[in-house]
Amino acid sequence: MATTLEIPTPCEPSQSPITLKRKRADSEVQPLTPPLTANDPEGTRLLSRAVNVLSTAATALSQVTILYQSDHVAREGLLRSVEVIKNVNEAGGKLLNDAIMFISYSGKTAELMALLDHIPSYTPVLAITSHTKPSECALLNERPNSILLPAPIHELEETSFGVCAPTTSTTVTIAVGDMLALTVAEALHEEETKSVFRRNHPGGAIGAKSRRIEVQNMAITTKQCDGMVTPPAL
Repeated sequence: MATTLEIPTPCEPSQSPITLKRKRADSEVQPLTPPLTANDPEGTRLLSRAVNVLSTAATALSQVTILYQSDHVAREGLLRSVEVIKNVNEAGGKLLNDAIMFISYSGKTAELMALLDHIPSYTPVLAITSHTKPSECALLNERPNSILLPAPIHELEETSFGVCAPTTSTTVTIAVGDMLALTVAEALHEEETKSVFRRNHPGGAIGAKSRRIEVQNMAITTKQCDGMVTPPAL
């Protein structure tokens, strides 16, 4: 009887764990799909969406700027708000001379409406809302000391972006708030606004930058003067 001998085939050399680990790592860093580019149809679509958001916000800010340049209600509301906040500051935080500011796009937020009965009638109420007339804002109805700061947008966010999420309206509201804050600072401190800000904001990167600017200004002043100079107190 013939006997068949089976000759084992040589096994492939096994890979070391380090090699396998490196291969796995290389595969993990490879993107599953190609990255988007400006020339890609999907990338073009997303970039168009992004630019539309910025353009819409810029248009809204332009419109509200024109409003405060020309509209009597907006201009008077700003000046009255500045005067009220100045009085509050001069009163030193006394409750009898306090004021309240509401921020509500609709001008009738339920949580804020519920507060009105608990606010004394003599307390000024300032409201940043989408309305351009005080009579249209429910938060200001029957409040003799109420002040409207209009923050309207030129078109509804659902029209602009397909969703009614706060986007353009929050941008305009922040801008109106910045306008009020810096205008109040100018009214309170005039030429001293920068030094007052530096004194009240000593920490962080902003404080460090203010100190560097102060040191640079001192160096320039010293260089321009002749003779002995006494440096200002820090």
